[in-house]
Amino acid sequence: MNNIKYSRSTPYTFEPPFRANVTETYITKANPATLRQVLEETVNKKRPVLKSLIGLRNILVKKFGFKVDWPEAPYGPFDISFQNDQSFSARYEDPHFSFYSEFQNDHKTNQLKCFAAVHYKTPQGMVYFWSIYLFHVAIFKNLMKELSNT
Repeated sequence: MNNIKYSRSTPYTFEPPFRANVTETYITKANPATLRQVLEETVNKKRPVLKSLIGLRNILVKKFGFKVDWPEAPYGPFDISFQNDQSFSARYEDPHFSFYSEFQNDHKTNQLKCFAAVHYKTPQGMVYFWSIYLFHVAIFKNLMKELSNT
């Protein structure tokens, strides 16, 4: 089984389009397929457990002013931008926080890397992030496994 290396960094160690309060790095073995193709396959999978978790999340955070209704889009609430077939960025904006990540499939080092960053805009954004943190890490590790096809 392929292990996912995970690390959380001190603020400002990874500079996305904003100064991050929390940064994370996930690294696993690379997939020989194109990252664009694998992302499309991953997005189209049915996940009843994830749908239930998102429903629970929406019930809990709606009263605090967080987004719970997103327009129907191929990548859900995330704005995905492909740099090429082997790398893309994902961004999510909320009134309380910003999220940014970069995924890179590096065939030279045979690694799939994800760099993620969160910037709190309000105290509620910080409370929200730390209250979902364990789920967030578990979901990202599973995403990395799927994207690396392991």
